[in-house]
Amino acid sequence: MRIDRILTMCGYCTRSHASRFLTIHRFYLEGDKRRIMSTSKLIHDPTKLLMDGEPLEYPFADFTLLLHKPEGYICSTEREYEGAKIVPDLLTERFRNRHPALNCAGRLDIDTTGIVLMTQDGILQNEITSSRFEKEYIVKFTPPFEKQDDFEDMRRSFASGRLTLKKEKNPCLPASLELVSQDCVKVTITEGKYHQIKKMFACFGKRITQLKRIRIGHIVLDEDVVPEGSWRALTPKEIEQFRPSHSQS
Repeated sequence: MRIDRILTMCGYCTRSHASRFLTIHRFYLEGDKRRIMSTSKLIHDPTKLLMDGEPLEYPFADFTLLLHKPEGYICSTEREYEGAKIVPDLLTERFRNRHPALNCAGRLDIDTTGIVLMTQDGILQNEITSSRFEKEYIVKFTPPFEKQDDFEDMRRSFASGRLTLKKEKNPCLPASLELVSQDCVKVTITEGKYHQIKKMFACFGKRITQLKRIRIGHIVLDEDVVPEGSWRALTPKEIEQFRPSHSQS
């Protein structure tokens, strides 16, 4: 891969500014102190490329991160109206400038918090949002369950695969429900219909007061490691577990 493409991919500069960037910073390969000045220089292993003596940060085209989304942020790379807060605002400029752009693999509503996965890999983005991977939420709602039978009725309906939402032709895929308290449950779904969980609860006269996604597939939110508003990079192993080849092995 050409060095100018690597720099653009990592968000250090645009390709048109790569030549100047190479004059400002000293680039060379690990074990080879000859300075790289040509934007067309081919780099076979970007992990061996050093900038001012340090390796590049996440020099991969499939860079993927876990972001802990706060309330009030829109899962979009486009600002839909003046003053709107979008999840890329929570990243530093260099990560906002990565190319291809980091896109959300599955949206959360503006008032929903929790895990958002962002990736540069369009194929991986589609895999993450597929029904192969569970999405788990903590849901607080009102009014609370008055008796155990109320919860059991909802649990059976969610699990049946026959619950059909208003204005939807096809029923929801089976979902699981775990009781936390009389006004709080854990819900696990495998699809992402528009406002799905809110509409599922509305079928039982419940209004959601707080909704938080805590897991996507094998990726679980650890709030001690990733506090609200912060993020961490997924490891290559974590990314690979979303690939079709992994599920078939």
